[in-house]
Amino acid sequence: VEKWKGNAISEGYELKKVYGYSYYSDETVYCPKEKKNENKKDLSTCYMCPHFLNVYYSEDQNKYALCGFKANLVKSRL
Repeated sequence: VEKWKGNAISEGYELKKVYGYSYYSDETVYCPKEKKNENKKDLSTCYMCPHFLNVYYSEDQNKYALCGFKANLVKSRL
C-alpha cells in the first residue's frame, strides 16, 4: 500500500485529508476544483470526479483522498 501511495504521489496525485469519518455520510474533502462552499465537497461526490484515484488510510488512521486535479491526472493513468 505504501509503495502504491508513493507511486501515485510521484505521478502528481495529492493527499487531501477527509474530515468527518462517518463512512460516506458527512465526510468532506477540501477540493481544489470546488469554487464555492469554502472548497468543501462531499466525499461521495469526490468519488465520481475523474481526478479522484482512491482513498488512502494512513498508519495513524487518518483518511485521505488521492486527487490528481492540480496535475490534470485522471484515474485511468495509474
